[in-house]
Amino acid sequence: MYWSCDWKIAMLYFLAVMNMYQFNQIKCYLYFNNNAKLPINMDDKLYKIQMVYNLNAVCWCLMNNLGEQILIDEDMMKWREG
Repeated sequence: MYWSCDWKIAMLYFLAVMNMYQFNQIKCYLYFNNNAKLPINMDDKLYKIQMVYNLNAVCWCLMNNLGEQILIDEDMMKWREG
């Protein structure tokens, strides 16, 4: 849907930056983890990108010091537990 021609759902930023063919070419060769080392019974949906996710989380925390202005509600906790 990022490259849709329908003006109601089109994402103009994506259309301006790269076309769908270029995105698919990058996506074909972009790997963050070795599938051969993937555990057999892996339920963690973020396993393949866990290293990149953790790095981004650390950088985000370093750049965004929210202090007392952060709020965690019960819906966020339910998502993390499940």
